[in-house]
Amino acid sequence: MQEDNEWFVIIVTLRPTFKYRNQPAIHYTAPMLTLLILLSQPSLAAPSGYDLVTEGRGVSVWRQVVDGGEPDFVVEVDLDVASLESVIDPIGDSLDRHSATTWWATHAVPGQFATINGAFFAASVTPTTPAFGLRTPSYTHPGYGTTSEYTDQQLALWLLDDGGANIVAADPSALTVPSNPDNQIVALTVDANKGRNSWVPRTFLGLMDSEDNAHRTALLFVSKLATQAYAEGELARWGATQQIMLDGGSSAHLVVQGTAYVPSGRAIPHLIRVIEGPDPDTDAEPDTEAGTDAGTDADSAVDTDVDSDTANVDVSQGCSHSTTSPNPLAVLFLLVAGIRTRRPRLVPERDAGQ
Repeated sequence: MQEDNEWFVIIVTLRPTFKYRNQPAIHYTAPMLTLLILLSQPSLAAPSGYDLVTEGRGVSVWRQVVDGGEPDFVVEVDLDVASLESVIDPIGDSLDRHSATTWWATHAVPGQFATINGAFFAASVTPTTPAFGLRTPSYTHPGYGTTSEYTDQQLALWLLDDGGANIVAADPSALTVPSNPDNQIVALTVDANKGRNSWVPRTFLGLMDSEDNAHRTALLFVSKLATQAYAEGELARWGATQQIMLDGGSSAHLVVQGTAYVPSGRAIPHLIRVIEGPDPDTDAEPDTEAGTDAGTDADSAVDTDVDSDTANVDVSQGCSHSTTSPNPLAVLFLLVAGIRTRRPRLVPERDAGQ
C-alpha cells in the first residue's frame, strides 16, 4: 500500500566531564554530543482532501468530500496482502445480470470486503455478453465489440496469479493462451470518448508500486460525478502509473462491507471483488474462486444509506493514519533520555603527597 513514515525524534544528550591536571573538573553546560534517534512507524497516506473511512487487512477506503458535488472514493489495495478477482454468473456463453445488492448477498465469499463494477457490456439484453474480452477461471469471451468498437483504445487488466497486477495492450489472442493469467478484463484507455467531458458516474482503476514486473498496489476510483480527465487526475494524485477506464454511468457502484457508498440500481454482469488478507488469528484461507457460490446470508444485505456523521473516519494531519502499535524501541529510548542526570560536582585537588 502507499506508505509514508511518521518520524519520532528522540534527543539524547551526552555531557562529558573534562579535567585538566589538578584543576577542578569542568562539566560543560552545552551539549557536546547530541544524538538524534529517528524511529519510524509505517502509516497509510493519502493526497490532501481524502479521509480514511474504513480499512481491512490490506485494504483502505478513502473518501474526498467535494463542495457542491458528490464524494469521490478510492479503495487502496495492497496486492501483497489482499487480492482482486472477477465475479460472474455465466449462463452458457452469456452472463446473467444482478444488482450490486444481489451480488453482495448471493455471491459472498469469506473475506469479501468491497465490490465495484467491471466490464463493459450490452445493457439492452439479459443475459448479456461483454463488449470486450473477458477471461475468468470458468469463462472466456472475446467480446462482441472487440473488432468494431474503440479498436485502438482497448487495454487489458491482468490480475496475476501471485497477487500482482498489470495493465497491458489488449490482444484478443492473449485470452486463450494457457500460460496467461486466468483473470483478464479488457476495458478502455482513459481518453476513449465515453462522454469524456460529462460529469457522470465513473469507475477507474489505477496501479502503482511496480516490483518484479508486477504492480503491488491497486487504486479503485469510484464517483457519482466525474469527467474522464478528473478521474484520471485523481488517480495520478495517488501516484498511479497505469490506469484503465472500466464501465461507468448507471453501472458505477461501490459496496464496502455491505454498505453502498456509491449505489446503483442497474443490474450488471461482471464486477471486481476485493478480498481482504487472511485473518492471522485463524487458519482459514479466503476463497479466491470466481464468485459462483450463492452463499446467501441475511447479514450480508447491502445498506444503501451511508451516514457521513457516523462513518468510521480516523485521520491524522489530514492525510496520515497510523495503523501500527507503538514501537517498543521508542519507549525504551524515551525512558533512557528521560533519566535525570546527577548534579555536577567539583573534584578537589589531590595533595602532592598522595
